[in-house]
Amino acid sequence: MCIVVNWVFPCTPSSVPLARRHIRAALPSWHVPEGDPAGEVWEDLELVVGELAGNATRFCQGRIEMKLEVHHDHARLEVLDDGAGTESLHLTSPSVPGADAESGRGLIIVSALASSWGAERTTTSVAGGSGTKVWAEMAFRSVSPHFTRGCEFAAV
Repeated sequence: MCIVVNWVFPCTPSSVPLARRHIRAALPSWHVPEGDPAGEVWEDLELVVGELAGNATRFCQGRIEMKLEVHHDHARLEVLDDGAGTESLHLTSPSVPGADAESGRGLIIVSALASSWGAERTTTSVAGGSGTKVWAEMAFRSVSPHFTRGCEFAAV
């Protein structure tokens, strides 16, 4: 089966390691066998969630929503902030920051690890407010026998 999980985190920097821990715990909690193709991208997915959640904490006002879909051939992560939605969406290849820059490398990491990624303005589930959704897909090298095309929501 395809598994879909949703999490909601407070709009604080401490939500970033919490989001990574949820991703790290997901495969074992679903009893995915050792050697499954999904496991091959999981460490990279932890890095990607850290970068996307970290960016979301810069723009959110109350909370961050995170959605993970694991299909038979890829995982899709979406991170939504409930900010004003006024930040620039850089959907071209990110430029490399200067050697002394303290930020600006996150989307370069996402771009290097994800098979595809993007960002879009969206309506949040918080009173129909605006926000930004950034997503990344991680392709498996082969089809996972543990996951199928049909999706179901998983308890967390």
